[in-house]
Amino acid sequence: MDIVILGRGRVGTALGTALDAADIDARLTSGRTIPPPADLVVLCVPDDAIAQTATRLADEVLPATAFVHCSGALDLTPLQPLAEAGHQVGAWHPLQAFATVGTPLQSGITWGITADEPLRTALVELTHRLGGKPLPLAASDRTRYHAAAVLAANYSVTLIAHAAGLLAECGLDRDEALSALLPLMRSTLDGLATNGLPHGLTGPAVRGDVGTIERHLAALGSGATADLYRAAGLATLGLVAERGLDPDRIGALKALLTQPPPDQ
Repeated sequence: MDIVILGRGRVGTALGTALDAADIDARLTSGRTIPPPADLVVLCVPDDAIAQTATRLADEVLPATAFVHCSGALDLTPLQPLAEAGHQVGAWHPLQAFATVGTPLQSGITWGITADEPLRTALVELTHRLGGKPLPLAASDRTRYHAAAVLAANYSVTLIAHAAGLLAECGLDRDEALSALLPLMRSTLDGLATNGLPHGLTGPAVRGDVGTIERHLAALGSGATADLYRAAGLATLGLVAERGLDPDRIGALKALLTQPPPDQ
């Protein structure tokens, strides 16, 4: 398959490199250019630019080509001008974080695919060629799918940032705090990979250690970190219940976590 990638950002660059490594003909161009003839054009432009890019391309006299975007959150609506111009359209999203332009595409990741046949089969085959796992998604599920990615990837960084803030109060600078927390985070992910949900969860909530959590809340007081701790703790009680903790102890944890901060 002859592929053109529009966009030289983090995803476009990683995808182009990975396709070349898989011996798939791929050309990487600016998102503002008109693509040369190809079997597939991949729009690796910012989400807010997809509709504008699709409209611009639909106004050009292009050979029959399939177009896909790499947004996780958007359905196929932004590509509607291309569909009306007679092109196949779809979405093909790599479920991976790309921190920099140099971040490589990983093997074994999931790709969220939304497309009709025959484009769907072509994207599934491309995903396998890249060592990925295809996940067919209905257009109506894409926003929910992307919210899951944000919770797992983006907000885990938020949790670490707040944890690093607490360690800063213990005398560490941000880099030192991150160095202390990253091995803990990696060991948690390893345990989760080995034991799955809910058994990958550790900590005082699993043990029903009301006293420890009470001391945490007293030390945190009020503010954004305390609010985050309470919200995360409450959201964890479902996993704790799956682990078989005594319902009375779960009730005690819930009552403690729903108490207003001391200044309220």
